[in-house]
Amino acid sequence: MIDAAKNNVLRHKKDLFPMDIYMVAGSQAEKRSDNRLYVMKWAEMNKTTHEDEECSDSSEEEERHREPIIRFEAIPVRGGINRVRSMHGTPIVATWSEEAEVSIWNVASAIEELDRPMPTAKQQM
Repeated sequence: MIDAAKNNVLRHKKDLFPMDIYMVAGSQAEKRSDNRLYVMKWAEMNKTTHEDEECSDSSEEEERHREPIIRFEAIPVRGGINRVRSMHGTPIVATWSEEAEVSIWNVASAIEELDRPMPTAKQQM
């Protein structure tokens, strides 16, 4: 189940690329203990173009072919998640599980972790 931030059409016309978005999703694993609430960040997402369109310069060409960065944090939950809802503009998320339980989550720490810069190969040595 996925719930993404919903913006009206007028807002999208003002957005600039590349974009970052945050999403939440829940799993439905066979074993209850394997289920997770996933908090994701999709970063550096660029406007899609048709491959046959010509770009005006090499920097535009390079920008078009840059890959997005997809990261996630997993939060253990009890039972499979049937529904996920986010309170837009806040780190509050609600889940409804196959156990007929509604849970409220504050995913601020997961978002903070996703916002930390990724270590480069040099930094990991």
